[in-house]
Amino acid sequence: MTESTEHRTPDFDPREHGLDPRTTLARVPGAEECRRTSPGHEIHFIQARLLGQHPERWQDAVITEAAEDGRLSGRLLEGDERWWGVHHASLADELSAGAPVQVNIGTSAIFVAPGQVRSVRFSTDGPPEPLATCRGLRPVIHRAPDGTETVTGYTADGAGE
Repeated sequence: MTESTEHRTPDFDPREHGLDPRTTLARVPGAEECRRTSPGHEIHFIQARLLGQHPERWQDAVITEAAEDGRLSGRLLEGDERWWGVHHASLADELSAGAPVQVNIGTSAIFVAPGQVRSVRFSTDGPPEPLATCRGLRPVIHRAPDGTETVTGYTADGAGE
């Protein structure tokens, strides 16, 4: 089966459209596997808009480690404070030790590069546990007393196959 790309939004440089790249969503490879918008998963478009309302909350930082299981660590450039974070997928291909980033710890966001903002569950108390693998959307099935089943919606939570 061939995957259709007619409904996908192509990557673009938000600066060419007068947009702040820290608050503009770019298509994330593999995003179709996750629909969760809690910290450490995907950024909801409303959250992305809110990130630009308080630019003073962004802090310059440097990555000290990016692991394959989605965990990362870094330090703030001002004050040299350490932080840890976790994303539902590995960010090791995008980030490596010494990479400059900006973090917004209060809103669970890390600015990787123009058009690349990722949601990270941050901690200042030590490394968090990796997040469970995302399973994509699954149907919510209602079973009637007569045994018939009807799909009533879809969810990213709950038991998987």
